[in-house]
Amino acid sequence: MGSQSWKNAERAIATTLTKAGIESKRISRAGNFSVSDVDIEVPEHLSFLRIDAKFSKARPFRHHGLMKTIAAKYCKDKYDEPILYSKNYREHSGYITIRAEFFAELIKYHPGRTKQL
Repeated sequence: MGSQSWKNAERAIATTLTKAGIESKRISRAGNFSVSDVDIEVPEHLSFLRIDAKFSKARPFRHHGLMKTIAAKYCKDKYDEPILYSKNYREHSGYITIRAEFFAELIKYHPGRTKQL
């Protein structure tokens, strides 16, 4: 888990968010993995975002291939964005998969949340 590729994945999302105007940074645990925490620190008003970065070489993530298929099939204009909605049987809600850069562009306009929600 402490591989350079894994760390680079964490740096990549922090850099993507920062480029979009959301100051973010990778949290270094300096070899101490006894404390479970998120990988990316974001500004206080977006602290409800709990970002955990994953990297895989041996077993590529299946939804990445689905995103490529959606993009090839439906995204004809350079401004089109592939979006994957997935839901497992007997789950009440599903998940949306979008490109990291698109996520950063969307979330920078979020006003933030308070703990009272």
